[in-house]
Amino acid sequence: MKRYITSLILLFAVLVGCTSTNGKPLPIDEKKVWASQEQKPEWTVKDPGVKDGNQFFIGLSDKFETEKEARDNAYSHALNNVVKYISTDIRTKTERLIAATGLSSKIIDPTVTVRGLEEQLSSAVARRVKPQEWYIEKYERKQGNEKHTYYMIYLLANVPQAEVERVIAEQISRQDEMINAVKASQEQLVKAKNLILEADNQSSSQPVHSWSKYQDAIKKANEAKALIAGYSELKEMVKEIDVLIESTEKKIIIVVDNPETLLVARVLMLAKDNTNPVTVAIAKANYQDMDLSSEFGGYLIQKIETIMGQEKALYNVVAQKVFQDELKRLQSPIEDCLAGKFTASTATVLSQVNGLVFARYWDRGDRVEIKMEVIEVGKGTLLG
Repeated sequence: MKRYITSLILLFAVLVGCTSTNGKPLPIDEKKVWASQEQKPEWTVKDPGVKDGNQFFIGLSDKFETEKEARDNAYSHALNNVVKYISTDIRTKTERLIAATGLSSKIIDPTVTVRGLEEQLSSAVARRVKPQEWYIEKYERKQGNEKHTYYMIYLLANVPQAEVERVIAEQISRQDEMINAVKASQEQLVKAKNLILEADNQSSSQPVHSWSKYQDAIKKANEAKALIAGYSELKEMVKEIDVLIESTEKKIIIVVDNPETLLVARVLMLAKDNTNPVTVAIAKANYQDMDLSSEFGGYLIQKIETIMGQEKALYNVVAQKVFQDELKRLQSPIEDCLAGKFTASTATVLSQVNGLVFARYWDRGDRVEIKMEVIEVGKGTLLG
C-alpha cells in the first residue's frame, strides 16, 4: 500500500512539473499558424442575413485536434442556429396566440412546446441547410514542454428563405389547430364537470339519475381527451382528464353498489327510445330457464312494475294482473300474444301494449343474477 501511495505522489509530481514552476502555472503560448484565407472573411464577424432568396447562418466550431471534427461541429452549430431562429419566431407568435385566446400557460406551455419543436426541426431542416463557404484556422498551443495543434472552423450556411417561411407557417398553423383543439376540449370538460356536480347532488336521493349522469360525464371527458390526444405538448392536460375519469368511475361504483339501485339502472336501460313512452306489461319472472317462479319472482315483478311506473317519460305500465286477466278472457297463451294472434276488437288490453317484459333469475352464491328483456307484441322482436 505504501509503495502504491508513493507511486501516485511521484506521478502527480511529474504531471504538476509539466504545467507549473514553484507551484505557479506555466504561461500558455497560443498562436495561429495557418488559415485557409489570408483575410478573415467579413461574414465571420457580421450577420449576413438574407440575400438572393436565401437565409444565411453562421456556424463556429469548438477547438478540435482534427479538421473533420471541427467541420462537423461547425455544421451542427449552424444547424442549431437555424433551428433556434425558427423556433424563436414561432415561440413569439405562439405566445401572442395564447394570450389572444386567453389560455393559461399551464395548458399550453410555450417553453415545452418550443423544446419539442426544436427536436422535430433538427431533422426536418437539416436536409435544407447547405454549406456555402468554409473558413479554417489552425492554432498551435504551447505550455512548457507540451505542444499541440487544433482547428477552429467557421461555416457560412444557407437555407432557402421560402423554406424557413414555410416551416414557420406550418408550425404556426399547427399551434393554431392545437389551441382550437384545447378550446373544444375545455367545452366538453365543462359539460362533464357540470354533469358530475349534478350527479353528486343527486347521488343520495336519486342514485339512478346520478349514475346516468356520471356515465354521460365520462363520455364527455373521453371526447375531450380524444380532441387533444394527438398533441404531445398537452400530455399534462390529458393526465388531468384521466384523473377526472378515474374519480368519476369510483363514484359510479359507490352509487351502484346498492343492488336496488343497480336494478333500477338496468330497468331504465331497457328503454331504447327516450322520446316516446313504451306501454309494457310484465309477462313472467321465472327461475333459471324453467317455467317456475317463486316468492322472489313475485317480489321481482312488483319491483320492476314500481320502477317502470315511476318513469312516466319512458314507460306506461300495465299491471301484471290486468295483463293475465286479459289472457284468460281471450283464452290465449303468451306465445299467441307475441305472434299477434289476436284482434284489436277482442283484445282490449293487448292492443295497447307495445312490449312484454320477461325476467329470469339465477342463484349466484350470495347474489342473484337477473336477465330482463322487452319483447315486442305482435312481432316477437327484441325491443330492449
